[in-house]
Amino acid sequence: MAFDRRRPGRKPGSARLALAVLAAAVISATPCGPAFAFEPFVIRDIRVEGVQRTEPDEDLTERAWRDLQRPNQRIEMQSPSAPFVWVFSEGGGWVERDGATRELSDAGRLSALGFWPYDFYTMLHRFAAADPHLVLSLETPRRVRVRSGIGEDLGWWEIDSRGALLRWGAMSDGEPLEYVYGPIRSFGAINFPAWGAATDGSWRFDYTTVTVSPAPIDPALLDPTG
Repeated sequence: MAFDRRRPGRKPGSARLALAVLAAAVISATPCGPAFAFEPFVIRDIRVEGVQRTEPDEDLTERAWRDLQRPNQRIEMQSPSAPFVWVFSEGGGWVERDGATRELSDAGRLSALGFWPYDFYTMLHRFAAADPHLVLSLETPRRVRVRSGIGEDLGWWEIDSRGALLRWGAMSDGEPLEYVYGPIRSFGAINFPAWGAATDGSWRFDYTTVTVSPAPIDPALLDPTG
């Protein structure tokens, strides 16, 4: 839970205020300023690029395009052994691997669509936009549980006394996800964690480029014939 910066040591007593501080700490940055961070129709397309490290030792370069208002995503993985492209959208989805393209299975698409509303990136946007459909509660002094208006569990967020992100967790396909995050740093028009890692040690990554745009994803990026 974040402390009131105007009076050090004073707790704000509000889960929503705690996450407002988190959203401001993570995504507001010069030259765009707080208005850019909290305008719900401005940060729409976030592009993330970074180095992923898995076991055995193989570095992957990931490029991801994520629409934060509609469930449209494209993820490209470049690696020596298994490069692939994964796309899903409201209209469908597909995977490209070893030079062949196939449609995303119904189960895979439904899973992706189901997780999108509370995906890490989508949720940051929803916090910044003060989404009224989120129900927040404090589980510990620094952990906020998030639920939907009908009681669905949308995960939890743990922050330090300055509002910086420490850990995030949620359920995906019945399995728990939990990540820890590094210090916030500037990526130009946006602030973002420098790195993240799954707490089970399976996945760790460094963010190298994070950019935002007010425009939706280029439809060509979602088209398997594009």
